[in-house]
Amino acid sequence: VVQVSEATGESLQQSADSFGALNNLFADTGISADQMADVIVNGMNNSNASLSEFQTGISRLGPVIAATGMSFEDSAAAIAYFNSKGFSAAEVGTSLTAAFNNLVNPTKEQAAAQKELGITAFDAQGQFIGIEKLAGQLQTQLKGLTEEQRNNTLATIFGTDAIRSASILYEGGAEAIAKWTTEVSESGEAARIAAEKTDNLQGDLNRLDNAYKAVILEGDVFTDMLRGLTKASQVWLQVLSGPKGVRAALEDIVTYLNRDI
Repeated sequence: VVQVSEATGESLQQSADSFGALNNLFADTGISADQMADVIVNGMNNSNASLSEFQTGISRLGPVIAATGMSFEDSAAAIAYFNSKGFSAAEVGTSLTAAFNNLVNPTKEQAAAQKELGITAFDAQGQFIGIEKLAGQLQTQLKGLTEEQRNNTLATIFGTDAIRSASILYEGGAEAIAKWTTEVSESGEAARIAAEKTDNLQGDLNRLDNAYKAVILEGDVFTDMLRGLTKASQVWLQVLSGPKGVRAALEDIVTYLNRDI
């Protein structure tokens, strides 16, 4: 959580809330905390979305994730890819949910169109094939149609409300989704970006602030100790900035610290 906060510039509270919500959504996928942090940071950086916007987009994919078992990496790649095509993160979630609802629970007409074109979201074992393979299917099976025929087919399969997102899946195909999946899955990025952004005094102060807030979450057990350290720090800063000079100031600090705080 701290790495996400430092890498994105979001508050520790916002980072904790978003990380917790996303972790709950993908709790059964086996994704580690480090992997999740990397995907969040990479997904945000590639989608130009804020953390709350990114979380909203993923959360709106919740019904799709529940119905298909779509991975966090696939979900983040979809947010990033569609964002590059002009969708906001929230619009991606809403539009893809509409598309997948018709794909997973088709009407007779929609099921017939899927069967005729050989488009299926699930393999023989009933497992979701992934958004990359689905995009590849669309591009392969629809490439011989005219633009009008293709639009009509996409509207039939995915519904008129989702035709724009379905068209973008078709246009990019498997290659585009694979590219964005690689981008959002890059390992170690959260730690690297956090280290780069905090390698300065402000970063040190922010880490101190985050550490303090983390301790506060533990309750009152550390309160007395923290108050003592805070008072000692105040004296240290006051004497260092006074007229005595550094050596005399340090002597005063040593004297103070030897007292019972």
